[in-house]
Amino acid sequence: MKYYLWKGDITKKCGTRINWTNVTLSRDEGGLGIKNSSDWNRAQLMVHLCHIIFDAPNLWAKWVNTTVPKRKYFWTMIEPTDCSWIWRKILQLRNVALQFLSYTVGDGRTISLWFDPWWNQSYLASNKFDNIITQVGLSTEAIVHDIINTGNWVLPIPNTHHHHVQHKFLDRIHNFSYPDFNLEQTDRIFWNGVDVKKVKAWHIWDATRFRLPITNSYKTGLVRD
Repeated sequence: MKYYLWKGDITKKCGTRINWTNVTLSRDEGGLGIKNSSDWNRAQLMVHLCHIIFDAPNLWAKWVNTTVPKRKYFWTMIEPTDCSWIWRKILQLRNVALQFLSYTVGDGRTISLWFDPWWNQSYLASNKFDNIITQVGLSTEAIVHDIINTGNWVLPIPNTHHHHVQHKFLDRIHNFSYPDFNLEQTDRIFWNGVDVKKVKAWHIWDATRFRLPITNSYKTGLVRD
């Protein structure tokens, strides 16, 4: 398409005077407002990621959450070597997604204590065999609600005298500024301030796309060179 637009000949790979990356910028950034296909495809994959983490009521998300991994391990699971292309790409986008996602604790009943990134936008345990789980004495099935009692955070005490584990536990558990919660509300997840249940591909595309500062050149119809 770019060869046709700038040279009128799709059979030749000749240079273009205008950088295609700049053409796909928004108009107020000096581009033509044409969406970059790679950015848009990534946004669509992240929509699927969002559907997984809040267990969207669609067939694909339901299948993933019951067949591929248990949902609580989505953030920490290792990328399989024999998985499909789309599943591999979704898993590879987790670290990008974490830059924009935030978990808000309500009653703590739908957030995995160990494996969801509610803790400082990260997770407490790297996998189900992490020694912090065994030393605390809570199961891998534990939810955030398990450390809330009578309206207060009730933090477990590690059952070990091993200095390394004790330090790791204190660093992860007791030295963390715990968020406010509301037992009368359900837990919520947000993408860049938008409820993840309402997030659309364009929200994600606009947050993750390549951008440049706004320029006045778009008023004259010029594209950045």
